[in-house]
Amino acid sequence: MEKHNGATLVYVGGGDRSRFCLVQCLSVDDRQEGIWKESMPKCRRHLLWITTFSPKYDNHGDPRVAKCHHVGSYRLHDIARVYYDQLERLVAFCI
Repeated sequence: MEKHNGATLVYVGGGDRSRFCLVQCLSVDDRQEGIWKESMPKCRRHLLWITTFSPKYDNHGDPRVAKCHHVGSYRLHDIARVYYDQLERLVAFCI
């Protein structure tokens, strides 16, 4: 089961089209469903899910996504459990 913890949006460049990067933090509960789930210890891991996209306007002037690309997902170290509060307020930047 996945739970969304937080997200941030980063402007990553211009050119012909503006590009943005959406950085999301998810916590994943690896325990199997069933009657014993509540008695099992939590096996939670945290992932960063990164997606880039370019917005555009359609013929009616409504915003749409022109290009969307899932860059990847990255597992955070187990120490992320200690800093769980910060995962809800992600900060990202482009260099």
